[in-house]
Amino acid sequence: MKRAFTVIIAIVILSIGAKAGNNNFVPVAGEELVYNVSFFGLHLGTIRIVTEKATEFQGKKVYKAKCYLKSAEGIPFVSLNAIYDSWIDNTVSYSFKFEGRTQDNKSWQYDVADFEYDRKIILFSRRLGAKSVFSKTFNTDKKWNDGLSLFFFPRKYLLLKKSIKVPTFIEGLAYTTINFSGDDIREVEIDKVDYPIKTVYFTGKADYNGVYGFNGSFEGWFSADEARIPVKAKMKVLVGNVLIELSSWKRPGWKPPKAD
Repeated sequence: MKRAFTVIIAIVILSIGAKAGNNNFVPVAGEELVYNVSFFGLHLGTIRIVTEKATEFQGKKVYKAKCYLKSAEGIPFVSLNAIYDSWIDNTVSYSFKFEGRTQDNKSWQYDVADFEYDRKIILFSRRLGAKSVFSKTFNTDKKWNDGLSLFFFPRKYLLLKKSIKVPTFIEGLAYTTINFSGDDIREVEIDKVDYPIKTVYFTGKADYNGVYGFNGSFEGWFSADEARIPVKAKMKVLVGNVLIELSSWKRPGWKPPKAD
């Protein structure tokens, strides 16, 4: 379930030429998006994603994002309390660093991934409390995204019309295939809005097995406007298909665009 929550919509684009008008998205500091995760109407938990102020990381301008994952009380097959941080390149195309803190019962697990592109390596480590339990160095000549940084990429490249096989680092090297339609406009409804929302639709597939069985196909609906807010997603986990739906937002001047 950790990856199922984190990879809300898994996508990134690397080393391709975006057409004019496709890449005009930039993260907005202070934006806060909250999502309800459910399975056939049963509330499983919430996801809250906050865009922090642009900052510097090792001398480079980056966007900083934070994600809070919390399972609902009393759910027998889901128990999760996690905080993720990602330092994202200012092109919004790949990650420089990922930190994850996950509580399992009373203990905390800490994961860190450092993407050292100059050295062509990724340093991944894990500890339980103060005890180091795992570390590994991955050799690579690619740029990579973590689960949280992936949240922002379809928003920038939403209008592309192509399928992309995306290098994805989720505790190891993997790939996510994204099928951009670019102009597949669809109406969707969510509980928090009393009118149909105009969205851009796309599909994808993860070729890795995540915690709680996240893998395979997923779908996404993003607002058809400059903000490109993820409005709804569906993905497969162990219990079946879960629904991830926007439940509240903080973004100056924004409201979901009404379908024509």
